Amino acid sequence: MKVFTEEWWRVVAGQFKDNEEFQKKAAELEGNFHFRVLKDPKINFNEDTELGVRIPGGEPCWVGPKPVEELDFIIEAKAGNFLEVISGKKNVVIALTMGNLKLKKGGLAKLTGNLGGVQKLLELIGSVPTE
Repeated sequence: MKVFTEEWWRVVAGQFKDNEEFQKKAAELEGNFHFRVLKDPKINFNEDTELGVRIPGGEPCWVGPKPVEELDFIIEAKAGNFLEVISGKKNVVIALTMGNLKLKKGGLAKLTGNLGGVQKLLELIGSVPTE
């Protein structure tokens, strides 16, 4: 399945819901996470998309825009930068501090203070097979 599509995202959200280890590690990250994936010609990703999920439970999950006031975290990046982070090629803290991932809403201290949950979140996203 194609990465950053609704079908893919629903499988990702199911991973959060079904993973007991993630539930424990991400308990402190509770909130609505929204990811703005920006087009990136370098990897032939030609359209911006938005994906979101309630952490740690994985429900609800959504595709498309959502009012900012309903979101706790907004993370924005070009598709290629997201892929580097979810594949483990780039460390999430380095990506945030270098500006490869941009935290548009939410507390950086909350993310960096819960790196176990963040790492498990990224591991589960990266574990969903893609084309």
